[in-house]
Amino acid sequence: MTDAPSGRPDFEPPAGQDPTPPVDPVPVPSPPIDPQAGPPPLGYPQPGQYQGPAASPPAAYPRAQQTRSGGSVVIGLVISLVCLAISATALFGYGGSSEIARLLTSVVSTYLPFVLFVVGVVLASRARTRRTGAGILIGFGAAILIAGGLCVVILIQFQTMYGR
Repeated sequence: MTDAPSGRPDFEPPAGQDPTPPVDPVPVPSPPIDPQAGPPPLGYPQPGQYQGPAASPPAAYPRAQQTRSGGSVVIGLVISLVCLAISATALFGYGGSSEIARLLTSVVSTYLPFVLFVVGVVLASRARTRRTGAGILIGFGAAILIAGGLCVVILIQFQTMYGR
């Protein structure tokens, strides 16, 4: 087809392309090293290293101060587990002999988990109480997983007891 370009006899350009070979990048000369100066400080590029288009020392990029959001995850976990234990006790416990006591236990066992979830979401959305809300939501999720595991165990026991 065409004559091979000089310097690279094995180069064959694709059809319809320019027959000149790609140009090898020219290495950037590094500054001379002064043996009396000692090694450069840590974090700076060493001589001969790629320094990028705008090399600057790492000190030019100060780190932003990280502030810890408020609250405590442990407090949120304790709050959620206590509320869910009260709800489970009201659900499985005896509501008392009066109609008002039975109504109160059914309301507590029904609505307390929903209120706990809403409170956890509201607390997690505010910066000052973010960790407490996260703890409440983690405890709520853990309680759901534990309750689901117990349900699976009970269902398997019923299946083995009563057969197919």
